[in-house]
Amino acid sequence: KMTGDNKGNQLKTQLRIDSIRVSESMSIPSIKIDAKLSENKTSFSAKIVEDSTNYRFGIQGNIDGTGDDIYLNLEEPLYLNFNEWNVAQAAPLNISKLETIPEIKLFRENQSLFVEGDMSQLKVGLERFDINNILQLIKFDSTTFKGEINGELALGLEGDEAPINGDLSIDDININDLNVGNIELKADKKGDLVNAVLTLLGDNNDLKINGDYQISNGNID
Repeated sequence: KMTGDNKGNQLKTQLRIDSIRVSESMSIPSIKIDAKLSENKTSFSAKIVEDSTNYRFGIQGNIDGTGDDIYLNLEEPLYLNFNEWNVAQAAPLNISKLETIPEIKLFRENQSLFVEGDMSQLKVGLERFDINNILQLIKFDSTTFKGEINGELALGLEGDEAPINGDLSIDDININDLNVGNIELKADKKGDLVNAVLTLLGDNNDLKINGDYQISNGNID
């Protein structure tokens, strides 16, 4: 459902989407988006809503400017996994060009996530990042997860042969109170070839997979 209200020099819009069933065991709760437009400035908020006071995800901020100079500024708090997070933005993000992305850092207690870079290399870093910050965007009927993500990922965003380099781990994985262990993934993409090493260790698990993937023809070695 979408509604709008135009009073004076302001336009207010609201979008509401009811719960979306993804599968028999997964669903996306209600989505709530609000925006207020005035001259060259837009303030907005978007939330995945569990109930009137609890949010699986929430982001808010303002967009200001015209032409090639349209800037995004995020505002606190940001919501992940029903918790309020702090936001630190090194500089406004020019969303009309996206040539450079100044550091944007989300942090709460001992958890953090940062993004910075440009189109040739976008860096993403995570420290003790609860896996549920991602998984709780979708509501699971019964399955429970635990685990912490650590590491960095560098992504090229221009062209099919843009490089990718990553060293990520998910530590202390637990599914439905069953300990799984630790997963480590190292990946390096150069041109058309991706080399990846996946390791699962702990709780009687000892698995290592090392392979190359040729993107153009789909071959795996």
